[in-house]
Amino acid sequence: MPFKFAFAKRIQEESGVSIIEVLISLTILAIGILAVAKMQVSTARNTTNGNILTLATMIANRHLEQIKSIEDVSDLDDALHPLVVTQRFDAQGNSNASGLFEISTTVATASAPVGNLARDVTVTVSWNRRWGLNRQITLRTVTQGNGV
Repeated sequence: MPFKFAFAKRIQEESGVSIIEVLISLTILAIGILAVAKMQVSTARNTTNGNILTLATMIANRHLEQIKSIEDVSDLDDALHPLVVTQRFDAQGNSNASGLFEISTTVATASAPVGNLARDVTVTVSWNRRWGLNRQITLRTVTQGNGV
């Protein structure tokens, strides 16, 4: 009999991990992994949106600088002027009829303090995001041409 008693006592002293503890640990680990995965997806989406916004800003700025560099800004009053007509650009900023970005330009005579030689120029770059959401960025300046 003493042998059985010693064996039973040894089993009671051994500690182990129950299946419930393992399941709880796996659940906590899974929740942590899902949180990290969601953060990665969110970071990738925000990076993409930031890149597109940066590209749109650069395209609008480049277009505005082209307009500011022409000699006679009164030419911009013609709605068919190449810098005033609505155009489309791809992600590299190249003119492309099926490009992601659409750029439109509005030109008006500047208000009185500047004089009738200057033009108030507004450049709007718009694009469609996924699921049909539209975004746009608008830059505006007053120019007299020749880089001024």
